[in-house]
Amino acid sequence: MGFLVCSVLIVVSGILLAVVGDRIAESSGLSHSFMGALFLAIATSLPELTVGISAVRIGSVDLMVGTMMGSNMFNILVVAIADLFYAGSALKVPGNLGWLQIFSAGCALLATLLVISGIVSKPKKESRGLVGWRSIAIIVLHIICLTVIYNEWI
Repeated sequence: MGFLVCSVLIVVSGILLAVVGDRIAESSGLSHSFMGALFLAIATSLPELTVGISAVRIGSVDLMVGTMMGSNMFNILVVAIADLFYAGSALKVPGNLGWLQIFSAGCALLATLLVISGIVSKPKKESRGLVGWRSIAIIVLHIICLTVIYNEWI
């Protein structure tokens, strides 16, 4: 019974998060794309961040990467399932989906490809730095993508 109550609370909270994000975007003058790409993404990624930090603390880096990659794949699955039940053409540009959303998806795809390339490739020599080049590339990519979305350059 407790699981059912928590599940309903999560669904209701997710719906309210989207509504509140929409209202904040309208009242602040920020674009809806920027609001979704930054603030709503942060809010929905907090569970993965919590698990990731806990996994690293216990020395299970594989658990951290698996959680984050699994969450990304599950989110794409949800979009695909929702698209099946949408009566119109959900991926119609510019009707239901703008170029900023396409750009955001491309940025997410590039970041995911960087992570996957780090998983499948073996380092030629041991890295002495604290942060690998792929991590820096993902951060730079994220900053560039958010700048483009914020300024609506597309």
